[in-house]
Amino acid sequence: MLLPPRLPPPSLPRAKVYRLFLQHLRFLPDPQVWITTVPKFRKLLETPGPSPSGSNPADNDGTRKVNEIRKWRREKAMKKAHKELNKLRAAVACHPHALARLLEESYGQRGNLRWQRLQEISAPYGSILSQDPLPPPLMPLRPPPPPPDESQPRARKRMPACRLRKQAQRLVQRDWNGVQPPIYLPPSSETKDGIDKEKRTMTGAKNI
Repeated sequence: MLLPPRLPPPSLPRAKVYRLFLQHLRFLPDPQVWITTVPKFRKLLETPGPSPSGSNPADNDGTRKVNEIRKWRREKAMKKAHKELNKLRAAVACHPHALARLLEESYGQRGNLRWQRLQEISAPYGSILSQDPLPPPLMPLRPPPPPPDESQPRARKRMPACRLRKQAQRLVQRDWNGVQPPIYLPPSSETKDGIDKEKRTMTGAKNI
């Protein structure tokens, strides 16, 4: 009974369409789905139609055009309501794509609800309260520091060129003073005798 093989006819009364919607929605006991789908479906069904005096030939062209626009909006809203009902029927029938899409739209992962949530999150705090497009100015966390006293001497930001040259000369002179002449290396025989003497001196056997 809840899943008829044929779609409900478009001429079905709005109360009957809403009753079918609620009957199918009972099989999805998710509060978030109810909160998001019921108001949207009711808004579609509450779309006003043409006024009863719209068929009177004595009405002017403006009133007739307004009634035609309202009739077109009512038909468009009813078609969308039937489309939402068919999507709900598919979700209740455990169609994987329809059920996943319904849950994603209900929880704001896709659809208009997602962009509404993003707009609410990204809106500045001041514009939400005052409806002002510009946010309020930021308040300083601490008072600004006092300006420096010009009478007191301050350190220079950059050293003058003459000081830089003198410092470079001192560094070169220091490095040059560390340069020593090469060490004299005696021939191999003299080196061997010297090493033997040093070993004897270290072991205390120089008199042997």
